[in-house]
Amino acid sequence: MSVFSTLKSMHFSAAEHAAGQRLQHDFVALTNLCMEMPQERQAEIESMFRAHVCQIHPSFDNWSKDGFLQVAKQISADARQEQHLNKSSAIAKGFLAIWVEAHARQDALAKTVLESLNKFIAAPEQLLYEHPSYGLSPDNPVLCTGIGDSFDFLERLQIDNLVIDQERIGSEINSRGGIVDHYEVSGIFKSEKISLYIDAHANISPNIAPSGFTLISAPLPKWEDLTNEEKDSFKSFAKKLSSPKQQT
Repeated sequence: MSVFSTLKSMHFSAAEHAAGQRLQHDFVALTNLCMEMPQERQAEIESMFRAHVCQIHPSFDNWSKDGFLQVAKQISADARQEQHLNKSSAIAKGFLAIWVEAHARQDALAKTVLESLNKFIAAPEQLLYEHPSYGLSPDNPVLCTGIGDSFDFLERLQIDNLVIDQERIGSEINSRGGIVDHYEVSGIFKSEKISLYIDAHANISPNIAPSGFTLISAPLPKWEDLTNEEKDSFKSFAKKLSSPKQQT
């Protein structure tokens, strides 16, 4: 190895180690901030962080190292802008920036931070929408931006390409202390009820249906919103379906 190559390697190692130290320092600082907050705020931060992880993780395969670093830099900038507006959101984005950058770093400290964050979010492979428990477990709920977003999601949800019947059972606290809404849903021609869980405080709109369901792009129109012509057309179609077929 040439002297130039050796010096270049040493410079790379030093830069990576400095980055690892910075990530560790920022992780400890944010963790200490969290520990000073009430438990419900901690759960809110974790929920936001998990939501961001679910949103950003599918893009990882398309990023180079520079891509990871650029995304992390932008997330850090967003977190700084929110410091005085929404402290919980700023901390969640701070953790996310560290998590993203740590994926691109080689230093042992960065890897340790990444392992710690993965534990903090309770096994990332169980948080992604590809996991069978998505939406069907209080620990891996459907993520929504609010109650209205939850209602919109439920109105777009279908079983066997048909709308669902739904009933809100109440709120539950999952194993991480987060509050989720529990619904029982079923197909309109099925008696079996399925428990569905929604986190209405995740600051992310759902675009993936749980296993066994489909999600249409917009809610079907309500009967009272239909024109008289549309109602007559539907009644005529329904009458044909219910009438006995004439034998030939």
